[in-house]
Amino acid sequence: MPNSSSKNSLSIVPWIALSIILCVIAVVLGSAPGILTFLMDNKPFGSFTPTHTPPANGQPTLQARVTLTPLPTSTPADSKKEFGTIVDDFSDPTSGWPMANNSSYTVGYSPQQDYLLKIMAADQYVFMTPPENLSLPYKNVVLKVEIRQDNLPESSYGVLCSFQDNSNYYGIEIKNRQYKISKVVSGVATALTLPEWKKASNIEFVDVRGYVHLSVTCSNSSIGVDFNGQSQPVIVDSSPAFQGGNVAIFAHSGNTLNSGLYDQVSFDNFSLTVSP
Repeated sequence: MPNSSSKNSLSIVPWIALSIILCVIAVVLGSAPGILTFLMDNKPFGSFTPTHTPPANGQPTLQARVTLTPLPTSTPADSKKEFGTIVDDFSDPTSGWPMANNSSYTVGYSPQQDYLLKIMAADQYVFMTPPENLSLPYKNVVLKVEIRQDNLPESSYGVLCSFQDNSNYYGIEIKNRQYKISKVVSGVATALTLPEWKKASNIEFVDVRGYVHLSVTCSNSSIGVDFNGQSQPVIVDSSPAFQGGNVAIFAHSGNTLNSGLYDQVSFDNFSLTVSP
């Protein structure tokens, strides 16, 4: 018959081991906020925020946002410059753009050294904000980016400026060699271009890699757009709603499935200049 004191001592051992393991896990999670967010949200590297209610005019607001989980290596807010230029050719996969992989979309750095977004769901807006290496809000900006869309005519792409959140921003959207500029306030979109979709023949002129060269200037209430080196009329918002904000690049998928995708867009040679 085994000794009772020995049996009690052995029964305590598993509890001691379990306590040690839990302590180790707590220390690891407490020192790594990026890992903690990943485990709690169960959403790798970012978050997916659906918007189910369209605004009154029937135009959908952004339905998905990819946000970069803060990492310990992020630039501290008090050390960021107010003005300057951010340049990224996406050759460095650690430069700080968000990456995500879920049932609705994948986004990240590609082996071709560009930034690739694939959307596997219909009628989805997905947008990405750049690494915040400068202090927000950005009031006077020049954003340049090269964009290629792979033969999905129902889909669109573009950039956002004076971005506050996914229901408040200015949007420059390109589709079928046409573009429009909109102001979205509390999820309600107002077209600033007349007609709403304007033709711009030079949108079809792409470089040898198939990229459109887009340049956008956002300053107070004025928005200027340049496609492949040709400027379009500057739009002035007579009742400006925002005094600066963030910027973003985005794509909007259509309703036609092609090789398992509703949209595929590549971004390259991004630059953002913020001035006083």
